Amino acid sequence: MSDLAQIIQKKAERKFREILLGVLSGDSAIFPLTIPYPRPKTSESLESLQAKVVAIKSQSREALGFGYEIQWEVIQSRLHGKNSFPGTISFPTEEDFFRYIGKFQEYTRAKAAFTMLVSGNPNLAVPALKHWSRLCEEESTFWEDILEVLSCFQKQPFPQCYIRELPAKVHTKFVEREKSLIEDFVKAVTPEAWQKGDSFEERLGLRSAESMFEFRLLDSTMASDWPLRHFHAVPSETQGSWFSGLQRFILTENRINFLTLPELPCSMAAHGRGMGVTRLARSEILQNTQVFYWGDIDVHGFQILANLRLVHPRVQSVMMDNPTFEEFSRYVHQGKQLNLSLEKEKQLFKNLTDEEIQLFQHLHQNSLRLEQEQISNSYAVQMLKKAVGRSCSW
Repeated sequence: MSDLAQIIQKKAERKFREILLGVLSGDSAIFPLTIPYPRPKTSESLESLQAKVVAIKSQSREALGFGYEIQWEVIQSRLHGKNSFPGTISFPTEEDFFRYIGKFQEYTRAKAAFTMLVSGNPNLAVPALKHWSRLCEEESTFWEDILEVLSCFQKQPFPQCYIRELPAKVHTKFVEREKSLIEDFVKAVTPEAWQKGDSFEERLGLRSAESMFEFRLLDSTMASDWPLRHFHAVPSETQGSWFSGLQRFILTENRINFLTLPELPCSMAAHGRGMGVTRLARSEILQNTQVFYWGDIDVHGFQILANLRLVHPRVQSVMMDNPTFEEFSRYVHQGKQLNLSLEKEKQLFKNLTDEEIQLFQHLHQNSLRLEQEQISNSYAVQMLKKAVGRSCSW
């Protein structure tokens, strides 16, 4: 293939996504589709001109049975006399275009899938086009399975079951693998089956292992009618009224630290899950309680703290201060960077105290980290009792 023929082909190939989306959207003005190209110049040698004309013609609809049509122009030149030269090059139909660029199979697959999806659910047009590459890749059985899952949320929004329990004839791994696509489709077709949340499961009202939090009652005299002192539960299904006398919550990220928290009056503890701890903070069980957060002294720890304060503005940090950082400075090590825009950093600082901001900046600028399990248990017990003692209402 000559250089000129390659230029025409590459220009057409670069239009694949644009033309495919236009065709699927029903744009009838796309074809005939003209492709601009550097036309041969009559000032070139006759040998060069003839080679280019032959190359362009060899890739045309006339030669291949599909592809572009050539509008020939008769030009009188001083150098070569009167000759026919290629003029406008255009694809008359979508089939010609997609066959020419070698994407006819992808096109037919995408068109069939798109038609299947929107025929019963017109609102799927936008999210389907968003996932146009998947339309080109997947067979019809894949989309049948997607629609099967979608119908579950249409029939029963927020089903409050595990993915495995959805009444769909697809396996669990399929849903877990296609979370992004499924969520986009649910939002488009059944917006009432979607809510804000930190995870796919939370947004669609599903249970998950991550939705379960680990709790401990830290006061042996509290809630005597509650048989379990250490348990797992879904926060949204747990009520504060079950635990008479509950006044404060201790949230900690490290599980061993959580398991070794001391006896504290009128207190309950929960093992956090990083950014997922905000799901717990929104639950009814934390309402009307004083909340303490003990995380790592690093930029991510302070980011979690700031997010918690979006839900509970009065959350108090424990052992996330300069005195603790200095006390255990021998254990400080290299931490991970946190990529924040100036706007996001500004929002984060709104939910941190001046002292916390100062420490955050020091950690961020020097990539430092002190993990909470590197703080001694005796120091932790002392600081926790001191913090809780200041907040006691008895």
